[in-house]
Amino acid sequence: MDNTLGIASFLRNYIFFYIFGPGFISKYLAVCISGTILWLFLIQLLRLSIKALLSYKGWMYESPHQKGISTTTKIWFQILHLISKSGPMLHSFQGALPRLPLPSLDDTLQRHLLSLKPITTEKEYKEIAELSEKFRKGLGRRLQRYLVIKSWLSTNYVTDWWEEYIYLRQRSPIMINSNYYGFDTLNLHPTTSQSARAANITWAACRFRRLVDRQEISPFAIAPKTKVPFCTMQYQRLFNSCRVPGEESDSFRHWHDINHIAVYCKGCWFKLPIHNGKRLLEPAELQEAFQQIINGDLSPAPVLV
Repeated sequence: MDNTLGIASFLRNYIFFYIFGPGFISKYLAVCISGTILWLFLIQLLRLSIKALLSYKGWMYESPHQKGISTTTKIWFQILHLISKSGPMLHSFQGALPRLPLPSLDDTLQRHLLSLKPITTEKEYKEIAELSEKFRKGLGRRLQRYLVIKSWLSTNYVTDWWEEYIYLRQRSPIMINSNYYGFDTLNLHPTTSQSARAANITWAACRFRRLVDRQEISPFAIAPKTKVPFCTMQYQRLFNSCRVPGEESDSFRHWHDINHIAVYCKGCWFKLPIHNGKRLLEPAELQEAFQQIINGDLSPAPVLV
């Protein structure tokens, strides 16, 4: 029985036979290459199957508290639960996620008008509707064709534009408008020591970074009950990343291996190692380093304009 479905025989008899003869080398190369071809085919088939499975959206519109869940959705959930038992890594589904669907031009204009109707007068709405119809018959068709082509070449046709024009070109303060942030504690305050609290949250963030690097976070973290995977691309930018200022648009830089953090204290910046070459520094060691920075005689550098 030929487990390679005749691929190995074809390669051996019609390709490698004329190069290496009927010996061991021809058989070895034929088996290796045919096995690789079958393996790649099965991987691609599995990826396309998962992508087709995740393209189902019926579960989003069904509620068990109202009219129950359909049989199709129940079967869909059971298949996802079986897949989740294999223990997939953080980015396991990234290449199998379905593309962001591109709405039609008519649907986009209809939603646009629907959103403006409650906040416009009858005269204003009529003018906007006429402009929308003019756009639909003219420039809109050409722009829609560009979007269709772009959607074929990328998994998400809006990602790069959204990042560029909503974030990197945004000139408002980053701290409260773009950057994510976190608290070490909300209601309970075990200590009032600034260095201790900074050390604990730094250590916890570094431990989380290790989980991200090792892909030990579940791809179902957002929906642990439904077991629906989500896009994990932004996990790669949580750490080792920096937004570099620019005149018209900022740029984004990412490093793969960083063993230090930047500390800002009393108008001064410090480069603080968080790894001693063998292990991550413990919270007590980080606290001592932070305390030395706090106790230091610091004079802030002048602001460059």
